[in-house]
Amino acid sequence: MKKALFLDRDGVVCEVLAPEVFLVNLEQFKLRNGIQELVRVVKNKGYTVVVVTSQPQLAMGMLTLKELQAIHEHMRKALKEAIDGIYVCPHDRSGSCACRKPKPGLLLQAAKDLNIDLAQSIFVGDRHKDVLAGQAAGCKTVLVKSEHWPDELMYCKPDMFADRLTNVIPLLI
Repeated sequence: MKKALFLDRDGVVCEVLAPEVFLVNLEQFKLRNGIQELVRVVKNKGYTVVVVTSQPQLAMGMLTLKELQAIHEHMRKALKEAIDGIYVCPHDRSGSCACRKPKPGLLLQAAKDLNIDLAQSIFVGDRHKDVLAGQAAGCKTVLVKSEHWPDELMYCKPDMFADRLTNVIPLLI
């Protein structure tokens, strides 16, 4: 079984536009500083890289599946095709699905599909829901500081905390 680095999309792979503002087109997508270096290093260390993301704007009709796929294809290219899987919860916040974080459904599905050992894996997120999902799946967790969510440590206890993405690298190697 493989070890994986799970990454939240909005706030870790790409910049958050603003609280409650959804990324709905390619022009809004901007990689977060440090993500390219982080992904390059972990790939060289043998990690499988998986993006897990909740995208309620699909259910809300703000974004089509085709538009989401274009954003994710751009993300893959920007990260030099280093992403091994992208798992999306398309449900809105009112749903009771098993895949919307803080539930671990996306991570469990990725582990099954990609032969991942969750106990050897790490989930990096910028929200407490990411940390809780990672913990529920049995992963180690890293909370990365975000300007949009300054109080996230009040709601969770991650295994590690980093004030920026490049500070995650020493925690993994």
